[in-house]
Amino acid sequence: MATLKVNLSAVADACNQDSTPAGVFPNPGWYVFLADCHGNPVVRAGKEYGPFPVDHGYVEIKDVPPGKYILFAIVNPFPVSKPVPGGEIIYQSNFASHFAIVEVCCGCHDYCIALYNSGWHYCVQVIVYWFELLMAQKQLSADAGRAAVQAMNAALKGAGQTLPGDANINKLIANIVERFRGGER
Repeated sequence: MATLKVNLSAVADACNQDSTPAGVFPNPGWYVFLADCHGNPVVRAGKEYGPFPVDHGYVEIKDVPPGKYILFAIVNPFPVSKPVPGGEIIYQSNFASHFAIVEVCCGCHDYCIALYNSGWHYCVQVIVYWFELLMAQKQLSADAGRAAVQAMNAALKGAGQTLPGDANINKLIANIVERFRGGER
């Protein structure tokens, strides 16, 4: 049996760890979930294995048997910034972290896994790029795609700034998307 030592990054900041204190499920906080390789919750002795509260960006999952797993974190939404002038609360966090696939082997003891906790702007921007590429390949109707892209772009412009870490990743992805559009190989 292995122990998964899971670190959750700060929102849009892969260099630092999340500072949110542990919650008690299903109250506000971050929770890690462990699923089998088919996306089903891991159940042992008739009980679901998790959710595991993340405390200041860290949680250990003990006694994980050999197998292949999907690991991710989900936040019970809560404000991640203080009110800005005007009083509104800014929600910058994405609802779910990026996913990790963990393959636990027999006789292995500890695994260190880091989950990237992107801001929601990143997630929406990636969907915009994907929809644009799907429209270019005619796998998504132009009418439906344009309407969705316009709505997502309006949301991006109207709801706070993209966090610096995500902004840099978005620039990198935008460059790659342009290369895909140009057919570079």
